[in-house]
Amino acid sequence: MDSPLSSSYPDDTWRDLPLNSPYELAEMLEPTAIVDRFTGGGLAIGQPIRVGGFSGSWSQTLFRIDGVNVTDPTGSGTPLLFPELSWWRLVRVDSGTMALDTNAPGVSFDFQPRMPTARWAREVSGSTSHFFLTGKEGDTPPAPIARLNGWDQASILASGPLVPQKLGGVFGAAFSRASEYRRAETLPVDEHALAAFAHLVATPDDENQIRAVALVQRVEYPFDQGVPFGQPQASTADTSVHLQGVWERQRPRGSLWRAIGEYTRRQRTPDFDPTTGAVLERLVDGPVGPFAFLSPAATTSWTLGAAVDQSPARRVHALVAGADLTGGSSVASPAFGGTVGELVNGAPARLWVFRSPGTTSARHKHTFAGWVGDRMTLSPTLQFEAGLRIESWSGSADRALDGVTWWSWLPRASARWSPGGAWQAVVFGGYTRTTDRLLLDYLAVGDPAASTADVYRWQNTTPVPLSSAVRGPLVARVGPGTAGDAAFSAIDSNLRQPTSDEVAVGVELRPLSKLQVRVRGFARRVQNLLALVDYGAPVETAYSVFTVQDPGGDVLNPQDDRLVSVYNRLPASFGADRYVLTNQTGDDDTATYKALEISLRFETDRFLLFGGGAAGIAEGPAGSRGFGPIENDQATIGELGANPNAVTFARGRFFTDRAFTGKLAMVVKLPSEMRLGLIARYQDGQPFARMLILTLNQGAEAVRAFANGDSRFTFVGTLDARFQKRFVFGDRTLTLLADAYNVLNLSNSVEEDVAAGPNIRLSTAVQPPRSFHVGLRVGF
Repeated sequence: MDSPLSSSYPDDTWRDLPLNSPYELAEMLEPTAIVDRFTGGGLAIGQPIRVGGFSGSWSQTLFRIDGVNVTDPTGSGTPLLFPELSWWRLVRVDSGTMALDTNAPGVSFDFQPRMPTARWAREVSGSTSHFFLTGKEGDTPPAPIARLNGWDQASILASGPLVPQKLGGVFGAAFSRASEYRRAETLPVDEHALAAFAHLVATPDDENQIRAVALVQRVEYPFDQGVPFGQPQASTADTSVHLQGVWERQRPRGSLWRAIGEYTRRQRTPDFDPTTGAVLERLVDGPVGPFAFLSPAATTSWTLGAAVDQSPARRVHALVAGADLTGGSSVASPAFGGTVGELVNGAPARLWVFRSPGTTSARHKHTFAGWVGDRMTLSPTLQFEAGLRIESWSGSADRALDGVTWWSWLPRASARWSPGGAWQAVVFGGYTRTTDRLLLDYLAVGDPAASTADVYRWQNTTPVPLSSAVRGPLVARVGPGTAGDAAFSAIDSNLRQPTSDEVAVGVELRPLSKLQVRVRGFARRVQNLLALVDYGAPVETAYSVFTVQDPGGDVLNPQDDRLVSVYNRLPASFGADRYVLTNQTGDDDTATYKALEISLRFETDRFLLFGGGAAGIAEGPAGSRGFGPIENDQATIGELGANPNAVTFARGRFFTDRAFTGKLAMVVKLPSEMRLGLIARYQDGQPFARMLILTLNQGAEAVRAFANGDSRFTFVGTLDARFQKRFVFGDRTLTLLADAYNVLNLSNSVEEDVAAGPNIRLSTAVQPPRSFHVGLRVGF
């Protein structure tokens, strides 16, 4: 039984739309999906893009190819490779109520490869954007958060029989290059992606099919910390190899048997000079913690599994069962060692001196999952499914004292009722329990090969080069490594797995023969959230507390005024830190997700209109202070348990919460082999909190004046278009394409100065400006 929270996008739907990547598809078409950066018009090629939504944390987003997992096991929330859009015949997006063979407490993507054609067909395509076609900077500040400087793309796809009736193949190769300006930078940064793809399908008889996928890729994109290091042209290179096989046996009116195997490896190499040190602005660049993960690393995943589905054979009761064994590992070179200067609203705050043990770090995990269910056809109009999924997770770092072992029992139940009638109504609903996956980055805590840092107060009153920085007293010691002391950084032996309980309901209607309307809603509650707690400096004894009067989020309403608690660390506690990765406790230790989505699809021979809108709330305790994805998310391990100033108004709306979103696509088939495709998108602004900046014993600190979501950046609106004209020459075709992105050239604010006063809204970045692509597609 398909998930009631599932959407499918076949290639004949998005082929006529201005889309260049699966991330752009999610950003522009999926009503509940939120992407962590702008991808339209060729931006962010090859970059590890995070996708989340109203349904869950981006760190738990699942990516699969033909049902086989290719998600990065470290916790980046991305796949181990950058999928080229033209290789897939279908992209399926599930935002909840997952099937028994899936455990994803958030968004799940499944890419179905193109199938071989009965006769050979080839397609060559290309597009470009340079000079007057690219995005132009506005006449007045602020600068766009990103704008296109150049774009080139070329791909080839061939499909056909290798052995008639027995073996077919799809083969592809693609190259993409983009250049873009970021914010007010005067020099552009470059991105490249080069990939090759093969999909072989063998059909030895009418009952068996064997499918194999091979994918090789290399991408280069800007180094995430290039600006803090003063090296904006620095890059990161990812080289990925993916192999998978799927065997299916389907008898006429019989059970479907399936077996899978997969191996994926990615080598990530950041190319920068660590000896220069880095200086970051905490309010813009985010936390300093990720600097501990800057070393080159090789990440691998593998999967073996088998399943059976008796639904095609049984009329009343049908067994659904299966099992998967998966593994993931990360082997990283010696960790980063160097100095990072932390500015808070432009003021020198702290100097982080990272120390590397100088040894290779290896983290690994294994998962066993088994499931069994019964699909019951109780009547021609009523179906019911119930099942249980059991999972075992284990993981550790080499030479670490502690690891993680989890067992979980995950019941599922769903029903589908088709009462019929003039509108052909279908009513559906379900309950699902899922768990967060064990991420390899969690295992950095207590890893003796991971880096540590001594944090000093930065004594200079104005920013200076690190070579002239005056180091003050030691303020804190941080992990995630142990610095040779297993008691300094450890994992709780009783660590509980974050668990989600979800209920979904909906109805599907056909008021007209060509119009389909779907209304669906869901609610999810997540408990057992994780936090890295500093037991060596407890708030009760290591801090003094005072309050600051603030007018709150609504300046004109005195009822919104409040006293903001500020925590000043006592010098006697400096350096006494001791960390344990454990579960959050207290009244705000859960996250909740609620959403209502309305979607439609209207299709005639020459017109297609589809899309939807969503209203939702995603709220809970943020892992760190700030509005970015690695800060304002419930599943990130950040400051929440280690700094009480991160606890003040920690519960708010998450990064992926946009309150209201609307995405609508249209394709019109015009006379003379012409087509026009349009995508209109609206989403509410990103939630943020205004920050109070105070000078404390531990240096300058930012404290929320209210919760994230009590204020938002300006909404984002875009209108993108594709016009194409096809020429037919016998069995050959030539299609000319012209794409326009942000046709209306809107320049709404997408970031603000969060430290501005309560009566001040200062924009620091706007959405990307209008840009154009021109291209062609040749079929033969």
